[in-house]
Amino acid sequence: MDPDARAAGIESSAKAVVQWLSRVEHDWLIVFDNASGDHDGVARHIPQGNQGNILFTSRNLSLARYVSCDARTEMDNMEEEDAVILLLKSSLKDECTVQQRQAAKLIVKELHCLPLAVDQAGAAVASGLCNMDDYLARYSQCCIALLADATFKGASNYGHAVYGTWDLSFKAIDGAGTEAARSAIFILQTFAFFHHENIAEEIIRRAAEASKVAFISSKDISRGNSLSSQLLQLDQEGNWNPFFFREGIHILLSYSLIKKAAISGIYSVHPLMHCWSRDRMSYEELHSSSSFAMALLSASISLHFISADVPYCRTLIPHIKAVHWYIIESGVQMPYDDRQCVNFGLAFYKAGYWKEAEHLDIQVMQNRMKILGAEHPDTLTGMANLVLTYLSQKQWKKAEELGVKVIQIRKRVLGEEHSGTLMSMENLALTYLNQGQWKEAEELGIQVVQKVKRVLGEEHPGTLTSMANLALTYLNQGRWKEAEDLGVQVMQIRSEVLGKEHPDTLMSMANLALTYLYQGRWKEAEKLGMHVVQTRKWVLGEEHPDTLMSIANLTSTYLCQGWFKKAENIGDDVMQTRERILGREHPDTLMSIANHALIYLNQGRWREAKDLTIQAMNIRISVLGEKHPDTLMSMANLALIYLHQRQWKAAEDLGVHIIQTRQRVLGEEHPDTLTSMANHALVYLNQGRKKEAEELTVQTMQTRQKVLEEDHPGIMMSMANLALVYMNQERWKEAEDLGVYIIQTRKRVLGEEHPETLKSMANLASTYMNQGRLKEAESLRVHTMQTRTRVLGDEHPDTMTCMANLALIYLSQERWKEAEYLGVQVMQICKKTIGEEHSVILMSMIHLAQILKSQSQDSQAVILRENAANLQKQRH
Repeated sequence: MDPDARAAGIESSAKAVVQWLSRVEHDWLIVFDNASGDHDGVARHIPQGNQGNILFTSRNLSLARYVSCDARTEMDNMEEEDAVILLLKSSLKDECTVQQRQAAKLIVKELHCLPLAVDQAGAAVASGLCNMDDYLARYSQCCIALLADATFKGASNYGHAVYGTWDLSFKAIDGAGTEAARSAIFILQTFAFFHHENIAEEIIRRAAEASKVAFISSKDISRGNSLSSQLLQLDQEGNWNPFFFREGIHILLSYSLIKKAAISGIYSVHPLMHCWSRDRMSYEELHSSSSFAMALLSASISLHFISADVPYCRTLIPHIKAVHWYIIESGVQMPYDDRQCVNFGLAFYKAGYWKEAEHLDIQVMQNRMKILGAEHPDTLTGMANLVLTYLSQKQWKKAEELGVKVIQIRKRVLGEEHSGTLMSMENLALTYLNQGQWKEAEELGIQVVQKVKRVLGEEHPGTLTSMANLALTYLNQGRWKEAEDLGVQVMQIRSEVLGKEHPDTLMSMANLALTYLYQGRWKEAEKLGMHVVQTRKWVLGEEHPDTLMSIANLTSTYLCQGWFKKAENIGDDVMQTRERILGREHPDTLMSIANHALIYLNQGRWREAKDLTIQAMNIRISVLGEKHPDTLMSMANLALIYLHQRQWKAAEDLGVHIIQTRQRVLGEEHPDTLTSMANHALVYLNQGRKKEAEELTVQTMQTRQKVLEEDHPGIMMSMANLALVYMNQERWKEAEDLGVYIIQTRKRVLGEEHPETLKSMANLASTYMNQGRLKEAESLRVHTMQTRTRVLGDEHPDTMTCMANLALIYLSQERWKEAEYLGVQVMQICKKTIGEEHSVILMSMIHLAQILKSQSQDSQAVILRENAANLQKQRH
């Protein structure tokens, strides 16, 4: 006892001490260590007056009422290094090897740095039960014994085991016997089968409110007792009443059995506590709790899916996976019922987990075939859902085969103009579109549009979706005017019928912006794309997948305009956001990584482009497989990088593999296959194998002429490549004739100022120059440069290339000063706008060195040539 207290004759009782402290006038300190009693009990032991200090340590958050906000500190888990120190101390390891410290790190990670668990682990090591190296092996076998045995006392004098501590809290709640206490236990046992993080109140709300919808009855989410009914209670308006739930949550928070996140309505459970809550259940409790958790998750997923549901579905995925795993772990036999398979499959599908969705869709289809028969409408719906999943995974052959089967049965059973039949036909048209069978896609698309207009009406959302898909077919066929006209029509009707901010209207705008992009109308594409981005941010949120997709499309617009830095910065933001929200292996994230590599490629940053492309390719191989179209696209991009790096052999070997695989997987006439062949011809050309380059280019061109519309941009691209081959073969007349034809066609189809038209003119100027027709070459180069300056801007890479080539003509004409002026100007602008590694810079340095040498400025020419050589080494 304090000497002053003894001198004052204070008795050795808590009440006497409290009364005495209320009277003394000097500072004092009371410590309530691990205060977990009731509020009134604590209040009785707080002295009156304003002297002294009180320190509470407690897991009971309700005791925070006795202190001000600025005097309260919530302790999180220990830092890893602190946990390692505690483990070594409690295991009596004054000195340890590097290997033992590494083992200690693994142990504290497994125990999630929970101090009491770490302390007990050290005690188990100190007792000789196990050593630092084999603790985790023992833990995996005897987790409950190690965490529940109070005889393992480490550095602390706490006196309770980890599980024993939580058992005390559980007994205290259970002993209260109130409705709130029963709610708390019920919620804790349900949470035990969700993922331990990001448990949202919204799950309960959605599940409760789903019970008022006809196709979901309340019995589907009831455990047959009053607790589930109270948890899912609705008010008179049919909205969820959260009172019972929040009463239970309040109790759990007060005992620190769960934690509340900064975001309202989000909770988490410590992983070890999460495990304890399952370990203490009987088999009957495991069965009922897991069943209820699974039913809650399923009922919270709406079949009437809207875009706003996508973020919710993403948050649900860890819980769906967790309940499945914990059911298996607990030994409870509980397969999904039909509705759960459908709902979980939908959630996986919308969140981009297509493999998982496919597995559940197949299960639904097979079960319905067995129970209902192959021609039952529900079986056909299951088959149609599987078609969509195949489409999302780009398994086009499977999608086509199953899609044709669904259409045939639906036509026979439901009729040719039933909405289900028309939907299946529309999906088959999309399958044809993705396989490059554009003629078939167009014919079926037109047929669907005509029928849905008649059956559903011209302004029905289903009709507008069919029209939008047909516009995409026109876009892929290079019929950009028709794509634009139909796209504008769909957008206008959707704006009037659905509203300008409806997700479908915004999708129409996004597609129209893409049409402008293909037409080289980059300013219009940028303006409309920016509007879509801003509206989606406001309507859907900044991190919604559709918002991120529109931002990614906007970076393509910037890339086309030569705004590489802007494209890089925004693309990097999209890539990082997608990785954080969707995960590194999500298809959208991988698309961002691949697109970012292309941004580096356009800047001539071959090394960075190569590293990122290989990264995307390896993940795609692991997740999607070697033959998936996205994986093959990554390989094709890598072959293109090898081509730029002059690694001809690597480009050739990979190119052959891509062509053969695409021919086998996609077909010999698929656009991607033909693009691979066209790129491979360029590899031959750069290797000096001109005959092989010509043969492959002609083969590609003839196939494109057979499968594509006349004057399609793909055919024009093949012709341009053939003209390039003729130039390398010094077949000037054939190169010139073909070049003139390409320019005339592109002027007619694309317009005189389209970037591809201007590229054709630049190539023809090179043909003139190689024939020594410098005046004609100069005239065409000047025209091209002036047009590019006006249309693209004076800092666009294409404009810079044109200026550099014009400087080369001046060099050939011995107009040294004009050549030098243009060469210096190109270098200065390029360094400022597109970086020193771009190919235009390298070309300008080489040309400028020639110009300087021609003016007898040999030393400067040598320096410039050496700098160009060093730059070339860095790039490769």
